[in-house]
Amino acid sequence: MVTQPGHSAVIRTPDQRIRVFVSSTLRELAEERDAARSAIERLRLAPVMFELGARPHPPRDLYRSYLAQSDVFIGIYGASYGWIAPDEDVSGLEDEYNLACARISSTDHVLWCGGEAAPMLCTGPRSPHR
Repeated sequence: MVTQPGHSAVIRTPDQRIRVFVSSTLRELAEERDAARSAIERLRLAPVMFELGARPHPPRDLYRSYLAQSDVFIGIYGASYGWIAPDEDVSGLEDEYNLACARISSTDHVLWCGGEAAPMLCTGPRSPHR
């Protein structure tokens, strides 16, 4: 494996699959979320998805922890901005996106924007103007 000077390569053991965090509202784009999960699993990667259910942790702490442990970020967005929790300034979706952009390399993200307009797939470096 080739590495650049000053950078060490990460060689994962077989039990450590690349984790792919999927960000979207749960209801609005359910079919697209299901398709993303299936595609991620077909690639033998590990989908990291925030689904409903009782948990001992607050939602914000949970998705932030999941995101911190993920290697790739996929945003699937439509018309819904998501829910803004009390004492927060942005929705969980925007928080996930902002955290991912601050944490991962500019080329390790995929955004799918659908809704009423024609769907589009955006990859590569993040625009400084979102």
